[in-house]
Amino acid sequence: MKRALLPMLLLLAHPAFADTLAIGPHVLVDGDPSGKAQQLLGKPDNIVRNQNRFGVTFSETWEWYRDGKTLRIEMRAGKIEGIRGAR
Repeated sequence: MKRALLPMLLLLAHPAFADTLAIGPHVLVDGDPSGKAQQLLGKPDNIVRNQNRFGVTFSETWEWYRDGKTLRIEMRAGKIEGIRGAR
């Protein structure tokens, strides 16, 4: 019974693991519009268009370079799909 409880709790808590980014007193989360990202972070330093094998763009990855780190936000249909940071 105890072994079955932990996986069940993890499945129920899965939506709580959404990507977030704190910028001062503001927070960016999955589903926010792309304009909010530009308002808080400024114009992206690079925009990469992600295409399928037929050449159709299905999303864009916006990149900002700050303090030796790269912040990547994937945009799909004008909304934030994912937030990643790298050194």
